Amino acid sequence: MSGGSRQENIVVENSTIEVTAKQPSVKQHRQLGMLAGKMNDSAVLRDNQINNVNIIIQGSGIDVGMLAGQALDRATIDSNQVENCKVCLSGFGSSKKSIGIKTMAETNINIGLIAGKMVGNEHNNVVVKNSTLIHNRIESSQDVWAANIGGVAGRADFARIEDTQAHSQNKIHYHSIIIDGRIAVVVADARHCTILDTTTRDNHLQATVNSFLPAHVGIVTADCHNSTIKHTLDIGSDLDLSQSSLRKDSAGGHVAVAAAVAEGCSIHNTTARETIIDAETNKSSVAIAVAFNDANTTVHRTTAVDCGLFAWEKNTNHYTGSAAVGVAAGRQDNFGRISDTRACGSAIKGYRAGIAAGDPRRNFSGTVACNTELTSSADGISTTLNLACDNASCPATDRADIATVAPSDRIPATIKHSSSTEIPSRQNGSSLSVAAGNGTVNSTASALHNNSEEVNVEFPTVLTTGIVAGGMIAGGVTLYALYQWYHGYQQGLKGKALAIYPLTRIKEAISQRFSTATPDTGLELSELVGAGDTSLSS
Repeated sequence: MSGGSRQENIVVENSTIEVTAKQPSVKQHRQLGMLAGKMNDSAVLRDNQINNVNIIIQGSGIDVGMLAGQALDRATIDSNQVENCKVCLSGFGSSKKSIGIKTMAETNINIGLIAGKMVGNEHNNVVVKNSTLIHNRIESSQDVWAANIGGVAGRADFARIEDTQAHSQNKIHYHSIIIDGRIAVVVADARHCTILDTTTRDNHLQATVNSFLPAHVGIVTADCHNSTIKHTLDIGSDLDLSQSSLRKDSAGGHVAVAAAVAEGCSIHNTTARETIIDAETNKSSVAIAVAFNDANTTVHRTTAVDCGLFAWEKNTNHYTGSAAVGVAAGRQDNFGRISDTRACGSAIKGYRAGIAAGDPRRNFSGTVACNTELTSSADGISTTLNLACDNASCPATDRADIATVAPSDRIPATIKHSSSTEIPSRQNGSSLSVAAGNGTVNSTASALHNNSEEVNVEFPTVLTTGIVAGGMIAGGVTLYALYQWYHGYQQGLKGKALAIYPLTRIKEAISQRFSTATPDTGLELSELVGAGDTSLSS
């Protein structure tokens, strides 16, 4: 998708795409999505639904999203929903880290339920807003070296992401065998981004740590670089770091609601209710706002209500890590700028633990603790703070109104009931298999239009026409078919002639549209509806 092309009111469901690689360690240079492999310029995806779709990926150098593989330039992704979908990842990625004398390249696997990778620029950001994620699952096998895995995007550079809702047991499980990994409900690796108004509920993130380098796990971001995060609410999610049986001496990890690791970030108004963060690996850090401040981070107004933050080591059953509501740890004990931190009815336990920061001896402005258990082994602290305090003294989040929004209210009225629409039988249960290629040519694949057969594509073949994997195009096409049926009925057509009349008219409309379209012109449903009969627009 490029230029001003748009895709709106599309439903894709009951579909499977499988990408295999003969040499998983060789970069494949692939962008894969159900609606677009790559979207750039001012392309738009709006009011679409992806339901019950599976994407199975093997290899390296891949950007994969349920909607789009890559979103670039001024692309806009607005009011889309992904529900009951699954992404399975295996193969080898790499990370720009030094292991002994060997330096690996930058992480090149980016997985997202909305888009795999987003790249704008300083003057024109990719815009993603009003995304809804419901009961999805992303998981990786133990042979994955490194990956960025996010609910909205794996990696985002110069993107603006607003009004994300993720609830009903979205699960992201990551297993890193040797290098490192990042997982998050919104963006795994955010750089120069603005992320606003995120609401998540009852999600589960888990990283099994085998690696020489820490794993990063977050609700909003795993890594935050020179970005702004404001107005975040999480309710009842579980974030876990698990110790692998393969390595007993792993580097642990960092886990937080707003940002696992932050560098040059501004993080305001983060609230967690009944959130549990449990790191059972050695030397880990856990927090609501920021687990580890790499440099120059500002954290303001962070609240934990009925939460549990635990940094311990399973093999010894001792507290070995850092824990805090605000910032758990920092490079050279630099926690950044912290203010207005509140803990109510919560438990915070680690080798070094506190309310505002993972050092109970440090003072930060506006710190309030109410009926909160604090254990800081290094400081000989194990107590309940302000036991007689009334939890009502902890201010309620300024996002309580958003937390009560019903999931269906996020779906535009035009497609709210599209799953009940019936169109011809060639709509369900298709699969798209992509075989291995030589990895030398950039390849883009999308699954766009209806097709019930299995399609085998050998990369680097470019899928210049979309293949809809089991989707239903709701809205315009269906209304157009009903209108033509009624028009034929008025003309006195009956039986078979009446039955095929709408299909004939649709075929004529499509032929007419494509006969005048240039290769780079986007096809909109509204144009398709109006192409065959001008009376529809009157």
